[in-house]
Amino acid sequence: MNKSCQGQKDTVTADVVVFGHTHFASSYIGGSGKEKLFINSGSWVGEDEVIDGLDRYSNTFIYIDEAQAHILRWNDGEVESVETL
Repeated sequence: MNKSCQGQKDTVTADVVVFGHTHFASSYIGGSGKEKLFINSGSWVGEDEVIDGLDRYSNTFIYIDEAQAHILRWNDGEVESVETL
């Protein structure tokens, strides 16, 4: 989770917070009291690469339906699931 957001996670009143920047697509559940879901969409641009043993995918985005949130990836014309929350 982005360090600038982590210090403010308890002040957010939303149940889900979606944000993105040019790093890893990821999720984080946190907050004191009622838990909140933070989802980082990662990066649409760049190349797939391994950094410190972790896969960093490009072309990632978020899809939220009535039941779940999904981190997805566009790969050669196909949509792949990276994580379902």
